[in-house]
Amino acid sequence: GCVTDIRKTLGTEPPQEFLFTGTSIGTPELIASMPERGKFSLVQNWLNLIPRERVTGSICDAGEWDDLGTLESFLAVHARKIGDGFVAAESAVIESGAYCAGGSFIGREAIVSSGAYVNHCVVGPGARVEAGVKLDRCVILEGANVRANANDTMIESSDFLATELNLPEHVLPVDASDLRVEAILKGGSEREFHRIIHRSTADSWILMRDFRGHMDENDRYAAIAEFLSSHGIRVPKVLNYLPQQGILTMQDLGKVDLWTLQRARHDAMQRAYEHTLEEGARLHSLDVKGIFELNVELMPSFDEHLYLWEQSYFIDHCLGDVIGWAPDKQEALRASDELHQLAKDLAVLPTTLVHRDFQSQNILIHDEAAYLIDFQGMRLGRPEYDIASLLYDPYVRFPEGMREVLIEHYKSTRTALGTPVTADFDEILLRCALQRLMQALGAYGFLGLTKNRPRFLSFVQPALASLNQLLTSCSDYPQLADAVKEALASRAAKR
Repeated sequence: GCVTDIRKTLGTEPPQEFLFTGTSIGTPELIASMPERGKFSLVQNWLNLIPRERVTGSICDAGEWDDLGTLESFLAVHARKIGDGFVAAESAVIESGAYCAGGSFIGREAIVSSGAYVNHCVVGPGARVEAGVKLDRCVILEGANVRANANDTMIESSDFLATELNLPEHVLPVDASDLRVEAILKGGSEREFHRIIHRSTADSWILMRDFRGHMDENDRYAAIAEFLSSHGIRVPKVLNYLPQQGILTMQDLGKVDLWTLQRARHDAMQRAYEHTLEEGARLHSLDVKGIFELNVELMPSFDEHLYLWEQSYFIDHCLGDVIGWAPDKQEALRASDELHQLAKDLAVLPTTLVHRDFQSQNILIHDEAAYLIDFQGMRLGRPEYDIASLLYDPYVRFPEGMREVLIEHYKSTRTALGTPVTADFDEILLRCALQRLMQALGAYGFLGLTKNRPRFLSFVQPALASLNQLLTSCSDYPQLADAVKEALASRAAKR
């Protein structure tokens, strides 16, 4: 029937009131009434349409319905379902001496440290409750690092004084005691990333710290950032770099990356990807002699050896560790003529500068412009490898037809820059996509199992599916195609 009012805003006396589930289907008329940008509530749009009997609904009274709009109601549902104890995800860690009860839920890869007390709480994925902390009736969001007692609250991020980082003087532009810190927990990097926020002005910076002593990697990041910026390619500005301490501070461009935009409207997602491809095209159009402007040595160029290493990475950590292939089976594929030929075919092609990890979580969107990050792996390689990394990214589901539109946009951008792609671009892109997906699958297995970060294993299935789909349009790699089909079947049997 027709909806007659929402929250009694129109003053209509309802014959009966219902709880809105939050699920709706919009007609083009509703979509057209939405603003193109910014946050907004659909309630006003519906209210405008109700008098014309353009808003209808159906009643579902099956099962249990709860309004989870408050902290209390959200926690109450968990307590009702769980009881007096607690439930923890398989990958969560509850250390010896920690106390969890009161209907608490501990999410995947979350850690409750020894001596911590967690009662009637929900601890989100990847969050950490430090030793001795006492929490009552709290919701801890993903990635938060809780260092202080709390009750009846939601904790969105790590929140502690910058003085606790023990930074050298003058790293930050203001007194550290006036700053708070949010840990940034995403991706597979072993470096520490923090967002440093001024408590009074809300000004913020990003701090990158590397305890591994990989000074060459830090040197490359700082030098490449300056190099790319000088050539008109958007990257966060480096504000301070202390090579001996492994500390680098840079401009904070916010939290929106390409990955988050897959949930946006399709036109907004497409625009962001077009801006990203334009930055990639500028990088790929640079004269390779420009690398001599750098005062650091780039990572080794893509060559036959590196392509073969990526293939072995896939065979060892995906087919071996994740799927469970026996060593002799792994070696048979590793020695196959078709994989060696793929490496040779790509290695003999001319090269340009490439990002090397040109994927959705390494592109920030700020003021509708795309900025590259995590580019310390920049080297000489094929531009199609970067495009494959971006457009065959297992982290992202593309709307039907968008990938093809974006490929054409990249081609037209290269033409406009005076460096048109070669006639065999599509064929090379296919081969680079096969190569890149093998590399990604190896990384998911390595990070998921060897590094004990299980969330990466969730990307194995979509990456295998993409690889399988590409192989159906190419008959040059029958052994690889059979291996991928077998791996897909194995994963499906385990689900």
